Amino acid sequence: MSAFLACNLAGAIFCFFKLQKLERQVSQYVARGWRSVLLATVRRMADWRMLLLIPITCFSGMEQAFIYGDYTRHFISDCLGISYVGYCMITLAVVDSLSSFISSRIAKVCGRLPLVTFAALLNLGLILFLRMWNREPDKLIIFVIPALWGFVDAVWNTQLNTLYGIVFADDQEAAFSNYRLWQSLGFCIVFAFGTGSLSVKLILLAVVLVLGYILYAIAEAAKNRTNPRKGHP
Repeated sequence: MSAFLACNLAGAIFCFFKLQKLERQVSQYVARGWRSVLLATVRRMADWRMLLLIPITCFSGMEQAFIYGDYTRHFISDCLGISYVGYCMITLAVVDSLSSFISSRIAKVCGRLPLVTFAALLNLGLILFLRMWNREPDKLIIFVIPALWGFVDAVWNTQLNTLYGIVFADDQEAAFSNYRLWQSLGFCIVFAFGTGSLSVKLILLAVVLVLGYILYAIAEAAKNRTNPRKGHP
């Protein structure tokens, strides 16, 4: 807890002194009140581009809930003991942080869609491996999985945020409200299962991932046809 509070305090101090001061701009929705924000968020759901991105956005919440909840319970604790949970989550967080920085550079070189495709295949491979694995107490595997998961999680977070910002540049408040809404719904879906069947959760993750990626690719293709010069973030 002390380390957590120290990191929060250090982050706040760093942001206060290092971030550039921004001119205060009152959003049109905030100026009109929270009802306008809510109505704009609901109206944005009818946008076909938003409909294409909902499944993959929902998956980004589901995969986080799974790695934090089910992986720590069914794999780390059962195979190595609860004392290893913290170390595995540190591995996840470190790789996630580094990959968030690196993935944006990779996307500028090879494009967003190839990077997301690689992340989707890797994520699907991890899900299928966990589905078939007999959960032997192998420390290497137990630590490698969170590391790889941290990479794909970083790709989902950075690239989805980037795409939302580009596609809905004219209405970002409502777009990102939807982003958080559907991501949170993904969290709720996984946690709603509670201690239910692990196999069912993994199959559900795989199905939503495949569906979400297909629709995401369609959204990317539609965006590139509209703005062919903006294929990269």
